[in-house]
Amino acid sequence: MAKVRATQRGYFGGRRRDFGEEFEISDKILKDKKLRPSWVEEVKATKASAAKAPEPTSAQDNPEPVRVKNEINEAIGGTAPDWVMPSI
Repeated sequence: MAKVRATQRGYFGGRRRDFGEEFEISDKILKDKKLRPSWVEEVKATKASAAKAPEPTSAQDNPEPVRVKNEINEAIGGTAPDWVMPSI
């Protein structure tokens, strides 16, 4: 089995494949130019894809966010909420 990526929307294996979707097809189909879908490319294993994902950092490692002075917020007393619960 070979791993391939769809370069555009297409139909293969009984279902629609969207752009960028990765799926497997048999080596026989991949090597046969008449059977191989024209809209797929073989996914090559690279060091970046084989490498582990970076470990998440703790909250202590993250710096404090930068606060920008906003004159409108100071004039009205703070940021207005984007949603207020309706009174019933």
